[in-house]
Amino acid sequence: MKVAIHQPQYLPWIPLIHKAFSSDIFVMLDTVQYQKGGVQNRNQIKTAQGSTWLTVPVQASLEKTIRETEIADVTWIKKHKATLSQNYAKSAGGAALDSLFPILELPFTNLAELNIALMKWMFSALQIPCQVIRTSQLNVNGKSTELICNICKAIDATAYISGSGAKAYLETDLLQNAGIDLIYHSVVVEEYPQQHMQHGFIPDLSAVDLILNLGPSAPDYIRGLKAVLN
Repeated sequence: MKVAIHQPQYLPWIPLIHKAFSSDIFVMLDTVQYQKGGVQNRNQIKTAQGSTWLTVPVQASLEKTIRETEIADVTWIKKHKATLSQNYAKSAGGAALDSLFPILELPFTNLAELNIALMKWMFSALQIPCQVIRTSQLNVNGKSTELICNICKAIDATAYISGSGAKAYLETDLLQNAGIDLIYHSVVVEEYPQQHMQHGFIPDLSAVDLILNLGPSAPDYIRGLKAVLN
């Protein structure tokens, strides 16, 4: 039973989506501290001017968890819908906007609820079959590697899939002593057809760019990516 664990992000990028694809269970880490200036409330798409940020305004506080972080207002919804429609409505996957927009319009009051709903939409659009659980649903505590171990124990996971960037801080002995295999995951985003190719291919975008550009073939792209697992 392989588990991946990550904070819920706003329309996350392809490497995170592929990590979910590689797992049996994806745990939304909604009980940890909100990270100001990160990608929990924003991500990038491609426009005629190049990459641009879509940002959800929040009442940010480093003392709050992600699920305690409130969305500041609703003015962003109209802007995000207009930007997405302008740049993707005529693309191969533009029809997916019809199922994305109703989620954006739901009356979410906190960031975690919005992000989790959107990530589930992305998993569905990309045919990713992993089970989704939130840490707020589990009776777990701890910090860093200890928290990871406790989550894995709570759901009977035998392997933890981590981004390769975590090598610098993971306490591997804690995982080993708990009988949990550690798998480092990294993937290179391969080029796919994008709008506005006068700017060349831009790899570090939200996976919504993949969904809206490729449409029905987007799941095949995810399945075809060759991740490095070690």
